[in-house]
Amino acid sequence: METASIFSTLLKWSIGIAIVWCVWFLLLKRINQFSRVRLFIIIGVLLSMAAPFLSPLLLSMAKTSATSFPFQVYLSIPELTINPTGQETGFSLSTVALYIVAIGSALLLIRFFISLIKILTLVKTGKHNNRKNITIVEHNKGIPPFSFFGYGFVNPSNIPDDKMELIVAHEIAHKKHYHSLDQILMELIGLVQWYNPFYWMIKKTLIEIHEYQADDEVIAKSADSHKYMDSIISVAFSGIALSLGNNFNKSLTIKRLAMMNTKKVKKHVLPALVLSFLLIFSLVFTISCDKSGAEHSIVQESKEMESKSSISNGEVFVVVENMPKFRGDKSHEIFRGYIAENLKYPVIALENGIQGKVFVSFIVEPDGSVSNVEVVRGVDPSIDKEAVRVVESSPKWEPGTQRGINVRVQFTFPIAFSLE
Repeated sequence: METASIFSTLLKWSIGIAIVWCVWFLLLKRINQFSRVRLFIIIGVLLSMAAPFLSPLLLSMAKTSATSFPFQVYLSIPELTINPTGQETGFSLSTVALYIVAIGSALLLIRFFISLIKILTLVKTGKHNNRKNITIVEHNKGIPPFSFFGYGFVNPSNIPDDKMELIVAHEIAHKKHYHSLDQILMELIGLVQWYNPFYWMIKKTLIEIHEYQADDEVIAKSADSHKYMDSIISVAFSGIALSLGNNFNKSLTIKRLAMMNTKKVKKHVLPALVLSFLLIFSLVFTISCDKSGAEHSIVQESKEMESKSSISNGEVFVVVENMPKFRGDKSHEIFRGYIAENLKYPVIALENGIQGKVFVSFIVEPDGSVSNVEVVRGVDPSIDKEAVRVVESSPKWEPGTQRGINVRVQFTFPIAFSLE
């Protein structure tokens, strides 16, 4: 995947997660029907991650049903930067940002595996006590009680005997509701969203909901809720929690105690949930379909210029079944290399210190030839002319096809002329 495409996808994921958190904060924060709120967050996060890939497909399916031949498609090739030597620059701000994201992802992946190794070590070295619904692993480490899938981990020396059953019941509740799956999901998403503050906020929110949900279930079955509250206070302030697992946690204790004494909200819950789902579906889908910044405006300008060009009328598609290929490469990397190799920085532009970004549109015809090359947005006549010249010189492509028929595919190609 091209750098620009990766950067765009990461941005859409970040915006989607931010939308989910904001909708939760505005509409669902005070609702203490935890299973429903948890479901909203999980679905919202998954939708945010899937939307950039699903939205083009859904748009294509919708347009295909009402399409007539010949087809016309508008697509954008990732930006190419040309310096005075005519060579593509190796780094850009987006490239540097992606390297930083990759480094952070690698460090978090290492932390993830270290946590897994620590848990597996506890399973292997601890004393097992098989219960009906969970396997309790007793250890002597300085960490608070936590659960991970079918295992509950406790240090008996830190828990009074009369409170052990309530602590075990809490861990059984985590296991029953598969909270560990949520933990794994959020850890994996964090590998590509660690830089997003809304990711950390929604992860914290989900962990809190896990604890509220487990507390709610234990209290519902407990004859003495005050005894249970006393038990979580006694164990929450010991040890350092692991990053994986459903932990008794210091920072959550006061919130949990307050939530246990909060009256259940029953009214207006369903309307709030329905409205929340509608909001995230519409907003996330809209963001994922939208092209950001100048590229989006240029595509719009391309469409407006359609009537002025010699292009025959037809529906515009985002995706076709088989995209045009340049020398067998559908990623356009070879085409970008061809342009970088053959394009020369105009001397007059160099002498006058002219630089900027040119947007060129062209069509790959059903026979593979390139036609209708024109500047959608230019910088200077000398630069615009050179960009058009090189694109017009392109050898034939393998044409795009839809339903087995060769189609006309229109591309928009940003070329940045830079003196740096």
